[in-house]
Amino acid sequence: MRGSILAMVMGIIAIAIAFVIFPVVMDAVSTITTHADIAEYTGLASIAKVAPLIVFVGLLASGGFAMYKGVTTIRKKSKAA
Repeated sequence: MRGSILAMVMGIIAIAIAFVIFPVVMDAVSTITTHADIAEYTGLASIAKVAPLIVFVGLLASGGFAMYKGVTTIRKKSKAA
């Protein structure tokens, strides 16, 4: 029971971190793509534009999966009792 609650709390923390980090990553991408020296590299702009989405979706997915595992573990233990 204790581990499943911890998994749910970690899931909530991961989702909160995703929403906090997203504007920071967007600002960094904006800075990278506006500099003339850095923006001239082939493919950097397209990779930089996709990076915030990858970070955001990855953190949301990991947080959601942790929440799912925590809930299913609690349900299994309550059915067994």
